[in-house]
Amino acid sequence: SALSRHVLNHQLLRLGVASFPDKGLSVYEESENIFNHFWANNIDEISREYAGTSVLKGDFTRTGELNVQGMISDATNSVARVYQNTFMTSSDWSRSTTSWDRP
Repeated sequence: SALSRHVLNHQLLRLGVASFPDKGLSVYEESENIFNHFWANNIDEISREYAGTSVLKGDFTRTGELNVQGMISDATNSVARVYQNTFMTSSDWSRSTTSWDRP
């Protein structure tokens, strides 16, 4: 996240879109929120491909805060990962991830 944020800030400076080289996106609150949600959604998809569940601590990535709903989601995802890794064979897991409907 930090590397991609740095690269994006550098690109925006070179294009003349951003005018605060030391602060970058943090000056533009809405842009910062868009970046955080885009990054979290992207990493969620990668996590679903490799671990079968959404990323842990995704609420923190999106909002910068930990909350109870996020902790419950992390616990649910952790239990799902333990189940998948313990009881499902790789072919079972592959079939289940391709048949799940994801938003």
